[in-house]
Amino acid sequence: MAFVVEKIPAMEHLLGLKRFYLPPIRCSIPSSAWHPDHKLVAKLANEWAFPFINPSMSDAQKLSLDRMRIPLYMSMLVPCGSTESAVLCGKFAWFGTMLDDLLEDESPGGAPREEFLEAFQGILHGTHPHRDPVHPSLEFCADLIPRLRSSMAPRVYAHWVAQMEAYAASMDRSVPSLAQSASTVESYLARRRLDCFLLPCFPFIEMSLEIALPDSDLESRDYLALQNAINDHVLLVNDVISFPAELRAKKPLRSIASLQLLLDPSINTFQDSVDRTCAMIQEKEREVTHYYDVVMRNAVASGNAELVSYLEILKMCVPNNLKFHFISSRYGVNDGESGHGIWIVL
Repeated sequence: MAFVVEKIPAMEHLLGLKRFYLPPIRCSIPSSAWHPDHKLVAKLANEWAFPFINPSMSDAQKLSLDRMRIPLYMSMLVPCGSTESAVLCGKFAWFGTMLDDLLEDESPGGAPREEFLEAFQGILHGTHPHRDPVHPSLEFCADLIPRLRSSMAPRVYAHWVAQMEAYAASMDRSVPSLAQSASTVESYLARRRLDCFLLPCFPFIEMSLEIALPDSDLESRDYLALQNAINDHVLLVNDVISFPAELRAKKPLRSIASLQLLLDPSINTFQDSVDRTCAMIQEKEREVTHYYDVVMRNAVASGNAELVSYLEILKMCVPNNLKFHFISSRYGVNDGESGHGIWIVL
């Protein structure tokens, strides 16, 4: 990352930050109801995930993880489909959380990174020899991925594998990090779209609706613009709300707000950057609405009922992701409403 000498005071300001004000983050897109079986989904998904996370987990630890409401994320993003598909979605929410934590390390689960990723690829493509045990840190993958393969249409599973491979590649520690490589907001967003783990969630909409959209629907210019706008909205919300946790974890540069402070000469305080980020979130919502209307209008005009049903669910990612961040304890908000106010960082 290149920033001018004049920004050294900004870095000092960032590292010494004690608090900031989070303005209200409004969303004009109505949120949908959650999956009707979300409580059962949470119970079953937690029972599946906790032994993989820590087989000797105490009741207090289980309660702490339960308060994060991780399975609910997918029950909100994919509020349709059978109970069986909803449970798979809930397990995938934990799958993504566990995999993300592993790939944060140079040696995931204590395994050499290259060996870990090779084994992961083998499980994804069904080429890992069944007689060979997987690394303990990949047992949750070996358990869930075959179930996804048998539950998704081949084309949908292929979409999911492609998104998972792009995500894993974005977490490659041999590639310069976002903090090192981002020189503009646009370059940051382009990299961040891959590692925020939203795109691998989209095939679960197809799975739950029991449809398999052709590549022509998912690769049109307007659809990709819609997908990027949704992804950007989600990652910007995540960046600004997760910042206190990232700073406490000594990762202050993993946020658009931090990078803007260091890269943009017109931004002099972290509060200025938070305000700018919240304004960007509103701009992205308007972008989502614009491209949604374009893609939906074309889908209706062409009689593409499957794409219409898919888009109706896809759009809910925006308000429901925002809502989730304010009811989960993952980033310390958990107020059920807007989360705005003075945030104590350290």
